[in-house]
Amino acid sequence: MPQHSARRLIFLFGAVLVADQVTKFIALSTLAIGVPVPVIGDWLRWTLTYNPGGAFGLRLGTSLYYLLSSFLIFAILIFYVWHHRNIGHIAIPLTIVSGGAAGNILDRLRFGEVVDFIDCEFPDISIGSYQMDRWPIFNIADMAVSCGIIATILFMMIHSYRERHRPDSQPLPQPPVPDPSSVPTPDQPSAPPPESGSCRTQNVDLLAVLPGTRVARASCP
Repeated sequence: MPQHSARRLIFLFGAVLVADQVTKFIALSTLAIGVPVPVIGDWLRWTLTYNPGGAFGLRLGTSLYYLLSSFLIFAILIFYVWHHRNIGHIAIPLTIVSGGAAGNILDRLRFGEVVDFIDCEFPDISIGSYQMDRWPIFNIADMAVSCGIIATILFMMIHSYRERHRPDSQPLPQPPVPDPSSVPTPDQPSAPPPESGSCRTQNVDLLAVLPGTRVARASCP
């Protein structure tokens, strides 16, 4: 990757990380835990909370488990971004995902939990015994991870579609296949030889043109 492009990826990573950490610092400084502050009515509120589990409040293990798994995922992301650094539609959205992952890792290192504060209303979801009347509280890092993954999938689908429909990706035209009926076979008789007298030439007297010169008589074999 050119040096200026690498700097852009580093800048993008840093911008996501700084935005996440600054907004969390403001939330920790101004909000009380569990006390919602309306921003746009009940549709958007600031509600400070700590999430010891994973996305959407899932608890599949201890805080140490989530910390170690976050480090592993982050390392894979960095490797993948570096390996595809020359492919913008992969490197850019995965850099955004990496910045969000780094922000939540810093929270786990500092607090053992992730700081969340964005509280949004969402249409009620009911799947069997599962009920959700409000979207789980999240943060800027979660937004970066979700949007980056969605963008990666969309960009790869668009790129794949364009590759399949490029003019130079179309199959080359095949040469025409000769008609078998026009090709002579050994069973077909060959054309008859020309008559013996048809190609004979008569003596041409060129004495009037070139004295002393005559054209010899020629005949077919």
